[in-house]
Amino acid sequence: MNAPAGCAAISDPDGQILFFSDGQTVYNRKKKPMKNGDGLLGSRNAAQTALVVPRPEYPRFYYLFTVAAGGGPLHYSVVDMSEEFGDGAVTLKNVLLRPNVTEKITATRHANGRDVWLVVHDWNSDAFVSYLVSPDGIASEAVVSSVGALHSGLPRNASGCMKISPNGRWLACAVEKMNLLELFRFDPANGVVFEPLTFPDVWNAYGVEFSPDNTRLYATSDRYDALSRDYYLYQADLTRPWPTGIYFSLSVVLKYSDSYFSAEYKQGALQIGPDEKIYCARNTSSYLGVIENPNALGAACNFSPDGLFLGGPKSGLGLPTFIQSYYLPPAADFSFQDQKCAGEQIRFSGRSSVSPEKWTWDFGDGNGAVGQNVAHSFSQGGSYRVVLTVEKNGQTDRAVKTVRVSSRPENPFSDDTVFVCTPTQSLDAQNPGAKYEWSNGRTSRNVSVYASGRYTVKVVYDACVELFSTYVKFLDSPRPKLGRDTTICEPNYVLDAGTVAESYLWNTGDTTRSIVVTRTGVYTLTARTRICSASASVRIKINPDFRIRGGRYDICPPYGVELYGGTAAAYLWQPGGQTSAKIYVVDGGVYRLTAVSPEGCVQTDSFVVEDRCPFVSMPDAFTPNGDGLNDVYYPVVREFGPRMLVWEVFDRFGRRIFRADDAQTGWDGTENGRPCPEGVYLYRLSVEGTLKQKPYRTETNGTVTLLR
Repeated sequence: MNAPAGCAAISDPDGQILFFSDGQTVYNRKKKPMKNGDGLLGSRNAAQTALVVPRPEYPRFYYLFTVAAGGGPLHYSVVDMSEEFGDGAVTLKNVLLRPNVTEKITATRHANGRDVWLVVHDWNSDAFVSYLVSPDGIASEAVVSSVGALHSGLPRNASGCMKISPNGRWLACAVEKMNLLELFRFDPANGVVFEPLTFPDVWNAYGVEFSPDNTRLYATSDRYDALSRDYYLYQADLTRPWPTGIYFSLSVVLKYSDSYFSAEYKQGALQIGPDEKIYCARNTSSYLGVIENPNALGAACNFSPDGLFLGGPKSGLGLPTFIQSYYLPPAADFSFQDQKCAGEQIRFSGRSSVSPEKWTWDFGDGNGAVGQNVAHSFSQGGSYRVVLTVEKNGQTDRAVKTVRVSSRPENPFSDDTVFVCTPTQSLDAQNPGAKYEWSNGRTSRNVSVYASGRYTVKVVYDACVELFSTYVKFLDSPRPKLGRDTTICEPNYVLDAGTVAESYLWNTGDTTRSIVVTRTGVYTLTARTRICSASASVRIKINPDFRIRGGRYDICPPYGVELYGGTAAAYLWQPGGQTSAKIYVVDGGVYRLTAVSPEGCVQTDSFVVEDRCPFVSMPDAFTPNGDGLNDVYYPVVREFGPRMLVWEVFDRFGRRIFRADDAQTGWDGTENGRPCPEGVYLYRLSVEGTLKQKPYRTETNGTVTLLR
C-alpha cells in the first residue's frame, strides 16, 4: 500500500492484523483488497485520511471513517469481519456523515469506558464536531464546540493532524499553513472541546502527539529559506499552570537542518506506539524518528531523527491513526523476556494503574503463580497463552499475551563415533529451520567430510543454541572392480574380484576371489571385511549365444532354396563370395558361411544342398492318333514316389472329363468313348508322400495340349 500521507489499521487483541486502508481501498489480512473494499471516498493525500473505530460490544463490526484532502465530506463504511471466512467484507460503504470537514480526525474513549467519541473539525469554521459511537451505532446528533481559530483559506490550511491525549482530557491540532499549534481541554463525558490555547509562529505545524502519561505535548514543524530547511520538534509541559505556564513551556527539543534541495524535505505525523515510544514520519526518508522517553522533560526525551530503519521502503508524511486512549495504562498488564529457550527461566513483571491487592498468573501449560513479579520455565517449545489476573476491591481485570518459547534442538548424532566405509561421509545436523555452524566453517545443514576426526556443529534454533559433535572414523573398505559389461568369444572366462577382502560371496554361490564364467549372465560380488562391505556387478555375454545354424537341404532343379546365416555384423559365403545374410541356390553342393558378430566373434558353419526330386511332373502335350507314340497322357513319377496320387482333366468350360487315382491309368483323349477335339485342356494334380521321414503334400494346376 502506497500511502503518501494518512492511513489506518486495526488488529485483534493478539496483535494479528485484521485490515488496513489508505482511505480509498480497504485491504484484508492477506494484503488483498477486501470484498467491496474499493472506491472509498477518502484521500490517501489527506493528513489523517482514515480512522478505525470498533463498534462497542459488537466485536466483529468496525466503522471506517474517511476524510478528503484539502477539506471535504466525512463518510463512514462498515466492515464485518465474519464475512469471507474471516477475511472480512465492507457491508456498508460511503455513508455521508458531514458535508465539509478538514483533514483532521481523532477519537477517544467515552468516560463510561465503553463508548467512543469521534472528533473532526469543520472546514471554513471554528467548530469541533464530536460524534458518539455506542452499541446503538453512530449518534445522529453531534456535539459542536465553536472554539479556537477559524480553519479556512487555502486548501493546505485544512492539513495537519489532531490528537486527543490517552486519558481523553487534552486535544491538540496543527493548522499547517496558518502556522498555528492549538491546545484545548476535552471532556470525555460529553464530547465538549473548551478552553483554547494557541501557540503562534509554529511554522508549518503538522504532527501532534501526547506522551503516554499525558504530561507532554509534542509537535513537528519546519521552516525554510532559499538555501536550507530547519526541522523542529516542539515540547510543551502540561504539568505547568493553565494557561500561562503551559504557553511559556513550549520549547524546541531538537532542531536539525538539511539542504533545501534534499529529498527529505518535511517532518510529518507523530504517533505513540504500544511500546510507549513516539514515532515521527519523515517524508521520503528510509527512517522514522523516535522519541525514546516521551514522558521525560526537554532533551531528556531523547529524540533521534534516524531512530528506526524501515528496511528499504521510505516513509511518507503520515503514520496510522489510532484511538489514543487505547494507550492508557491498563488495569492489568505485564512484560516478559520473549523468545527464550525451553527449560530456561522467563521473568514476568506485572504492572497496573490500580495498585492491585492480588496478582494471579496462569502460564498456559498447567502451571501458575501468585505475585507481581514471578519467574517460570516452560519444559517444551511452543506458544503459550499467559494470563495475568489482578484484583482490587472485589473487581478483576485480565491481561493476556502470547509467549513464544523456542524448542531445544535435538542431537542429530545417534552415536559418538561413526564408522565410515566409503571415501566420503555426509553429516546431517537435522533440526529443519535452524541455523548451523560447523567446526569446518560450513553453514549448511549437510556437510561432506573426507578424513577421520571429530566434527562439531552449533545449531541455533530461534533462542536456543546447542553444540553437538561426533567422531568420524574412516575404515579401509574393499572396493571390488569387475570392470565394464563385456562380451567374450570363448567360454571359461576368469572373473576376478579386483580387491583384497576377508570374504567373498558371488551370486553363483562361489566364495573364492575369482570364478570361471561359462555362460552369459550378470555376476555380482559382495566383498567384506570385519565391518565394511561393498558390492559390484558386471554382465558377461559369451560367444555361444552367437550361432550360425547350418544344415542339410533338398532341392529339385530348377527350383532352389534360400540359405539364411542369422543375425551378424558381417557375412562371407563360399563358394560365391556373397556378403549378405541370405543367398538363394539352385545347385547342389556344400556352402560354407563365415559370420562376425557385432562384438567381433567369428563363427563358421556349412549348408549341404542335395539335388533330390521326389515329385510328380505332368507332360504339356500328347498325340492320341493311334500311331503308338505318345497316344496316352500319364503323370511322370520320379524316385521316392508318392503314397497317393489323384489327377483330373477339365475342358475349357471347367467340366471334368477324366479322373484317375494312380499314375498307371492314362487318358487316351476320349470322353465316354468319343474322341475329344484338339485343343488345350486343364489338369489338376494332388500328390502326398514322405521325404526323409517327413510328410509332404503338393497340389499342381496346369494345361496340356491334345494334338491328333
